Amino acid sequence: MDFVDITPSTMDPPPGPYPTSINTILCSLFSGVIIIALIAPFLSLHAAKQLSACTVIIVTQLVLFFTFINAILWPNDNIANWWNGHGLCDIEVIVRSVSITLIASSTASLTRNLSQAVDVDNNPCLFESAGMKRRRLAVEILFCFGVPFIQLICHYFVQAGRYAILAVYGCTDVISNSWFTVFLFIIWPPIFCLLNCYYASKLNPMSKT
Repeated sequence: MDFVDITPSTMDPPPGPYPTSINTILCSLFSGVIIIALIAPFLSLHAAKQLSACTVIIVTQLVLFFTFINAILWPNDNIANWWNGHGLCDIEVIVRSVSITLIASSTASLTRNLSQAVDVDNNPCLFESAGMKRRRLAVEILFCFGVPFIQLICHYFVQAGRYAILAVYGCTDVISNSWFTVFLFIIWPPIFCLLNCYYASKLNPMSKT
């Protein structure tokens, strides 16, 4: 596959001046604050062995970390002085491409676990054997990571370019406008959102009447 190079060296810089925008300052500031604020709930959920909830927090922190460093690396439109992003952007575009699906699938899995926990009629067993715990964990891992793992493997086949760089936002993916892209990446977050709504509806006592 031949990639189109959309890096700073191939782009014409806009006319100056190039002041640091308020978006740069706020993105770095709030991203850093939220990353730190999420440490405490992560430790609590990790102690409780809540895989889905921990995954949501880790992915959120990772995306916020990218936002933090990208706003520092590319704070304005002065393309002539931009770093080309080689290495970092190659990793970022892959991680960001699956992060949306991973957050959606993990959130749906979290809601699924909650709906099963409160459904005493269909889940009367209050004690899980070691085998039951392993099966439940296997299902949870497959639910959370199955589709994102496939997306990770197949990301190369939907790339129309190596990556692009935007001021403040930083590295962004360049994917093809094909049905394969729609099937592999676009439709899965809405599907998991619908599953999330379904499991959330089962948490409502009125849904059982």
